[in-house]
Amino acid sequence: MKQKFFSAFVFSLFALLLSVIALYGGYRYLVFTALDEEALGLKFSIAKGDNLKQITHQLSKKQLIRSALGFEIYARLRGLENQLQSGEYSLTAAMSSDQILMRLVSGEVIRYKITVPEGKRFADFWQQLRQHPKIISALANPAALAQELGLSEVSQLEGQFLPETFSFIAGTQDRQIFTQSYQLMQRYVNKQWQQFGQQSLLDSPQEVLILASIIEKETGLRAEQPRIAGVFLNRLQRGMRLQTDPTVIYGLGDEYQGDIKYEHLRRDTPYNTYTRFGLPPTPIALPGRHAIDAVLQPQQHQELYFVSRGDGSHVFSKSYEQHQQAVNEYQLKRK
Repeated sequence: MKQKFFSAFVFSLFALLLSVIALYGGYRYLVFTALDEEALGLKFSIAKGDNLKQITHQLSKKQLIRSALGFEIYARLRGLENQLQSGEYSLTAAMSSDQILMRLVSGEVIRYKITVPEGKRFADFWQQLRQHPKIISALANPAALAQELGLSEVSQLEGQFLPETFSFIAGTQDRQIFTQSYQLMQRYVNKQWQQFGQQSLLDSPQEVLILASIIEKETGLRAEQPRIAGVFLNRLQRGMRLQTDPTVIYGLGDEYQGDIKYEHLRRDTPYNTYTRFGLPPTPIALPGRHAIDAVLQPQQHQELYFVSRGDGSHVFSKSYEQHQQAVNEYQLKRK
């Protein structure tokens, strides 16, 4: 009798052990193995307010997990049922349920990037953000942005934003990127002004931005920017007009169709540096760090003129006679 009881006990213990092993194996299979090792990634979104059951249902619907019930139980056993964060994620069925859960808890959402090139106008920056499908257009118009930044006129927005590559998540509002870019620019130009402004011919960080924006439009070669800055500062110091086409083009607005004419140079606008002395009233583009540095640390020389070679570079001259020779060689011959 005792032997039969002992045999039954051993058998039951063995069956229990097998059951535990099977349960553990099933648990490991559900939680720590991928549904499809070769699956491609896809975007998975959690909206604010979604609960664990809703999230699990969507994961199962998109065939990212083996078992909705198993995933939900595992999340609750880990005490993570209320810690899944909203946002847009990159997930794949090649991830295990545990890996998916940890990503949703960590908030490791997809980050997008947008690059604002140096020399673009504020209007281009505005349209770039408005057209991005992952950015929310919260600002009604540029006037609303100017008001938020404490600027009295929309025209004061030009040149006040630092061209940069910005990283953001889906659902970011345009005002957040504008504010970040604005703050970066103000910090940078003021820091450089504090360091180099005392030696500058210019009177304020705003004048630095104005001249830097002109330089940004005059050349795409960074190596030339300090030299061109030297030319413009030499002309200002001698009381000469800047006579730079990009300012005229900016003053023409939508009327400019890609070909600047002699009549445009003679038409007086606040931005026409052929008819007016000094700097224009505002920047004409978004200058980058290098152009700002060029204005505050210009190349020292006696040059007063430059003309395009037609390949992106320029010929520099100290006298008007030398300049006319360069114009004849590089400009008139191409017409």
